[in-house]
Amino acid sequence: MARTEVLFCGNSLYLDSLAAGLRMSGKIRVFRSESSILPVVEELKMLHPDGVIFEMEQQSQFLVDDFITLLPLIRFIGIHPDGENMTVFSRHDKHLVPVAKLEKVILETAMEE
Repeated sequence: MARTEVLFCGNSLYLDSLAAGLRMSGKIRVFRSESSILPVVEELKMLHPDGVIFEMEQQSQFLVDDFITLLPLIRFIGIHPDGENMTVFSRHDKHLVPVAKLEKVILETAMEE
């Protein structure tokens, strides 16, 4: 079974700590992009991660809607400013989940493919 891969977009201590926690599990391979702007579609097609994790901002919803249309197999996960919740976007829907379940959500995504 291939290892699950995620791309973190942004440069904050909170995202750093989430990425470090996922790395320690050994089940998820973590890539980082220092840019807080979601990568362009071509970059995502090349990397083809199972998930993209970013900090939610007001314009995030509109960007994610476009990305999901073009890249339906990638799950986008927006971390809310409160640090306790995240919105998980998929080709079918979006739902609010506690950040504590981040690893579970990522691994479930990989199994769906």
